[in-house]
Order: sequence, then structure tokens, then C-alpha cells
Amino acid sequence: MLLLLMLACTLNTPDTGDSSRVEGTEPGDCADNEDNDGDGLTDCGDPGCAGSPECQDTGDLRR
Repeated sequence: MLLLLMLACTLNTPDTGDSSRVEGTEPGDCADNEDNDGDGLTDCGDPGCAGSPECQDTGDLRR
């Protein structure tokens, strides 16, 4: 019975991304509003995008 329950939970788990990928390693990763690596963090909220130009504060207040 426990095995059936575990199997059912596995089949109903949504695929949120490719766990072998790292956010920020492909062009556009840090500005696409996607969780490319499936860790629950997107774009600038993901540590993989920390150094990307899209996530740098330019200090420009004219937005």
C-alpha cells in the first residue's frame, strides 16, 4: 500500500524544470521569467543570475 502511495505522489509531481541546468548559464535565462533549473527561484532571485547584467542595479532612477 505504501508503495502505491509513493508511486501516485511521484506521478502527480509537476515537472518544474531541468534539475541538471543552472539558471544563468544560457542566454536569456536571467530575463525570461522562467524557473529554468526547477529550484523554485526565477531570474534575478536565483543565485545563478547574481552576476548577470540583467540583475545589476544601474542606479538609473529614470525608469
